[in-house]
Amino acid sequence: MKKWFKQPLAYLVMLLPAVIGAFFVLGGVPGFSKLPTSTDQLRITIVDQDQTTVTKNITQGLKDNVPFKHVATTSNLSAAKSRLSKRTDALTVQLPAGFTKDVQAGKNPKLNFYVSDSNGLLQNSITRSAINSMQDKIAAQLTTAKTTGAMAQQMAPQIARKAGAQAQANAKKQAAKQGGRMNPAAAKRMQQKMQKQVQQVIAKQTRAQAQAAAQKMTANPAFHTYHLHQFGGNYQYQMGPMFLNMGFYLGLMISSIIMSLMFMGARFAMGRWRAFLASQLTGLLATVIGPLVTIGTLRCFIHFTGGVFVFLWGNEWLFGLGAFELTFSLALLLVGLPSFVIQLPLMVSQTIAGGAIIPRQAMNGFYQWLSYHTPMYQGVYLTYNAMYGGGNGSAYSTTLWLTIAIGLIVTTLVVAIGYRSKEPRGFAKWINFN
Repeated sequence: MKKWFKQPLAYLVMLLPAVIGAFFVLGGVPGFSKLPTSTDQLRITIVDQDQTTVTKNITQGLKDNVPFKHVATTSNLSAAKSRLSKRTDALTVQLPAGFTKDVQAGKNPKLNFYVSDSNGLLQNSITRSAINSMQDKIAAQLTTAKTTGAMAQQMAPQIARKAGAQAQANAKKQAAKQGGRMNPAAAKRMQQKMQKQVQQVIAKQTRAQAQAAAQKMTANPAFHTYHLHQFGGNYQYQMGPMFLNMGFYLGLMISSIIMSLMFMGARFAMGRWRAFLASQLTGLLATVIGPLVTIGTLRCFIHFTGGVFVFLWGNEWLFGLGAFELTFSLALLLVGLPSFVIQLPLMVSQTIAGGAIIPRQAMNGFYQWLSYHTPMYQGVYLTYNAMYGGGNGSAYSTTLWLTIAIGLIVTTLVVAIGYRSKEPRGFAKWINFN
């Protein structure tokens, strides 16, 4: 028994669960510190294609009441849908042309929502909740006194024209009865009387028609939600990209640490540059073979075509290469096994920064920075793009290529500068190639 506890590995085994558990808490829990309030950073666009006083009033009411800080307005639906696809916007609300005419005619006006399903779990949940909330607000707003006043303002010119024409007709009849013998003073008084009557008629009819139009609405617009890049109805489709990339990244991280130990032992038997080339070739093969297995396994649960499989494999290969070069450079820089202290928290942090749960706009500064500069976010959203559709693929690919290039430069410099010893020491003795 004493011999057993003389081994340092026994104490390492006891400490490992505590250390790994602490790393998961440190790497993951802070990512939720600003929720749910940070979700107000998501952006929505209101597309007003009717451009009337009524719709402008509704647009302003939404901007004042929706739980988002960034609300844009436009009349260009295609541009708004493009921003939605590129994940710049989280939601688009369309007030189509003819909206006000339908209100005035007592019909239920059409109002459309557009969302992209090719996003993280929390964002999709927020947009569903926002749509329900906005439906209630819009329905209530159409029957408020403010909206009735907007309808009155919209209807007033048309009613004024009709009333004016009627007044002129009445004036002509009155003049005809007088036989053209009316003196100027009497004519002026009659004109003033007619103008006053016209104004009263306009005000009365405008108010009555606006109220009648609002009452006919019965607060029941015809809402419709259009889904861009729609996926299956269960959460396998939602969470598949996250687990696909997270598992592949973890596997590459562990492989990189093992490979750094192999490199340390192999460089004394075959030379450091040949050992470095061998490790790079092994990593490249791992990024080619790995996605074939992981995507094939995913396909057992989520249906997608062979074309999507190939497209997804290409994206996963690029993500894997970026993840390998990052983790291998850290492993060589931090002398193999000790790099675990940095690599594990970095991986856990990327599960938050990966965007499969929390949208980038709702992350705090550290995780948002990670989402731009580490592979996970790029891999997750390239997977969403391949499986369901979406934009910004070139930006994600560019980030991964930069990660690959920087990783290669770092590992080359580390091998050139740091690994010059002639005799194996420390971890270099663990794996013997002689």
